[in-house]
Amino acid sequence: MSEKGGPDYYDEHIAKEYLECKYDYPACVSEGRATSWVYTNSTAVNRLAEYGLYGAVKVADGKKKRSIGSWAGADEAWVSEFLSLDRKIGNSKNTTAVRRSTLQHFYEYLVCRKIAGISSVTPEILSGYATSREGYSINYVHQLLRGVRVYLSYLFAQGYISNDISQAVPQVRSRQNLNMPALWSKEELEQLLCSVDRGNATGKRDYAILMLLIQYGIRASDVAGLKLEHINWQLKTIEFAQHKTGKKASYPILDGVGWALIEYLRDSRPKTDNPYVFLIHIGVPKEFSGGGSLCGVLLRRMKQAGLRKEAPRTSIGPHSLRHAVARRLVAENVDLDTAASILGDTTIKAASIYLRSDIGGLRECALSDPEVSIC
Repeated sequence: MSEKGGPDYYDEHIAKEYLECKYDYPACVSEGRATSWVYTNSTAVNRLAEYGLYGAVKVADGKKKRSIGSWAGADEAWVSEFLSLDRKIGNSKNTTAVRRSTLQHFYEYLVCRKIAGISSVTPEILSGYATSREGYSINYVHQLLRGVRVYLSYLFAQGYISNDISQAVPQVRSRQNLNMPALWSKEELEQLLCSVDRGNATGKRDYAILMLLIQYGIRASDVAGLKLEHINWQLKTIEFAQHKTGKKASYPILDGVGWALIEYLRDSRPKTDNPYVFLIHIGVPKEFSGGGSLCGVLLRRMKQAGLRKEAPRTSIGPHSLRHAVARRLVAENVDLDTAASILGDTTIKAASIYLRSDIGGLRECALSDPEVSIC
């Protein structure tokens, strides 16, 4: 790696110089030019740095979910109580899962530092943990540190630790909504749907998925998690508890959506006891792993339709279709409260981000030159 010490010599300054020369890192991150390779290489550098500092590195266990006791040790009861309370106050399973992952990440760091548990944590250790996350995205680090801060605050409030060390967790300000969602025109959405070959099983499935995303703005995670029992053909409704909020959502089955579902379920869905509506047809039929897995469906169909969205800060995942529905509602002068209800958002604040998709409306709100004065 360096002439200074031969192939086994490692120095963090050499690694940083490599990232800067090859990828213009970290400037490419702050300017929205970073690719997946940038994050892959920066993560590798972080791993080397962790090993150099602590003589150990956290190794992912794949998809296997480890028990709390395996990583929290003697603090298992505290962690379990904290996560149990999280569910009691009404947070969704997804929120609790994120908190659990955050705490596991922190405790595995403590193991690397040979620290027995929270009772031995000092402000210096918390600072070291924050420093070790350098190179990860700002929002990810913000999430990790915020989770640790809330947990430590809870332990102090319950009297489990004598000092409120939550105040010593470094503050990292997250940057929300850095990426603009791809703006879809009505013509582009029609082009996307019309390009799907519905003469085969996969085409029928993908068409039905796209119809749900485009017509209702349902989150991709909820489309992937849709079960046969959620479709009430007698009442002509689709009802389910949202994965993100836990709030019940109900949609009328529109004619186009209904026929797309019927065509897939009747003619193309594999004969299986699997309760999920949409299945992966390769090998043993199984459900999609989550909302992110539907991104491949959209990108593949976009490519076939000849649609490209390449702005450097444009998000082109399934969530962009949710923004398209919101944009349509705003354009039709649907008030924000009603739009939030249709989209399944729990608060007006959560739905307000969709206003940035209504470019025409924002232009109308802009002040003309005579109205602008400089004081």
